[in-house]
Amino acid sequence: YDRFSRQCQQTPNRVALIHDGQRTTYQQLEAYAARVHATLSGICAAPDTLVAILLPRVPELFGSMMGILRAGGAFLLLSPNQPENRIREILTQSGTAVLLTTSELGGHFADLLPVIDITCLPSPIQRPAAQYRPEGLAYVVYTSGSTGTPKGVEISCRSLLNLACAMEPIYGKGAVLSVCSRGFDAFLLESVCAMLNGCTILLPQDEQLESPQALAQLIRGYGVGFLSTTPSRMSAFLKDESFRQAMAGMESIVCGGEAFPSDLLQRLRLDTPARIYNQYGPSETTVAVSVKQLNDATAITAGGPMSNCKLYILDNWGNPLPIGIYGNLYVGGV
Repeated sequence: YDRFSRQCQQTPNRVALIHDGQRTTYQQLEAYAARVHATLSGICAAPDTLVAILLPRVPELFGSMMGILRAGGAFLLLSPNQPENRIREILTQSGTAVLLTTSELGGHFADLLPVIDITCLPSPIQRPAAQYRPEGLAYVVYTSGSTGTPKGVEISCRSLLNLACAMEPIYGKGAVLSVCSRGFDAFLLESVCAMLNGCTILLPQDEQLESPQALAQLIRGYGVGFLSTTPSRMSAFLKDESFRQAMAGMESIVCGGEAFPSDLLQRLRLDTPARIYNQYGPSETTVAVSVKQLNDATAITAGGPMSNCKLYILDNWGNPLPIGIYGNLYVGGV
């Protein structure tokens, strides 16, 4: 949180979020985070207290994430698009202390835990001092795994900060377009990590997320420079002529979560001058551990380790293997 606080002090009037044509500055975002912190002060008294957020893609979602970190807690992101039974299962299994949401959404879960309506947060007379702990828990993300049963992965503030620092040279100067589902950890690339780097984040309406024409209009209208998505989604978007034309102004494109097909790379090379990245990393290693810029690459690979990460190819007995030999991937570092 210290990095975010410094960003707010250095560029208070920089636009942090754009939603439905309305702009939120970093100063306003920090003020909202302080209100969330004040509301959670008693709840987050114990270290690593988990606070769930169930909100649509609105500025309050981003302010709540930073407010929870400011209070010394950890956030758990939930999407209103997830089935109610899955949300209930995650809330019960995770031991979440409280749910930040709206009265409309929170009514379904008031029997499980305390619910705080983010539209009625009090304004503190004096802002509480930030309780951020570098070694503390930052967030928990749930993955289905191979069994289909939700599995929680805990990530520390230190690891999240390292990812944000590693992403700094990858972001462009333009805005970050937020299109990832809140239930996936890749959403952090277009939320917390982007805010820690002082980016402007553009928040589409839900109905615009799967419309390449609507996204193309946003990209051109707001000077979007960074987009992170899966290769399959990018391939689908590029079938639309207006989206392909909008890619001409893009600065940086990150694809991850799936294998990067060669025909997609060929298409992107024709449609955009942007830096094209293939990024890899399981949720347990804080979203991403390796990255490869593909613009001039002769082969599509997962690339080398990102900052403060280590990658090893070992045999079944833990011995290093030479280049070109198949083995087991071991990940180390922050």
